[in-house]
Amino acid sequence: MKVNAEVTVRLGSGDENRVQPVLIDIEGNDLSFLIGRKAETINALQYITSLIVDRECGRWVPLQIDVQHYRQRREDELRKLARRIAEQVVGTGRRQVWNRCHPMSAGSSTWSCGIIRTSNGSMVRTHRKVNRRPEKHNKH
Repeated sequence: MKVNAEVTVRLGSGDENRVQPVLIDIEGNDLSFLIGRKAETINALQYITSLIVDRECGRWVPLQIDVQHYRQRREDELRKLARRIAEQVVGTGRRQVWNRCHPMSAGSSTWSCGIIRTSNGSMVRTHRKVNRRPEKHNKH
């Protein structure tokens, strides 16, 4: 199989507590087969690459592979969906559930663990366990 693609490798941002991750970007025409269904292929490619790099370097090196900016697009999509759910929680005052129609992998849910500020300034706490409910907000 011949694949025409451009691969760019760069260091991501790190801090004193974290090692800088290696970011691998793959660009080309119609590389969707590298992403796969529900990102299974890109995640497997990243895992296998990580194992190879670990063996060659003799230590763990964090890395992330992205194909045609898939990971950023997916994160943006999930953020919009989470914002919409948060707005529903604030509007109705009722718990909302992130259902099976919108599954999240552990990597995709990293950003959702925390607090989402809705457009009207209300706060909604999100949990990996998929429950969305209004959070009591203290005004100082």
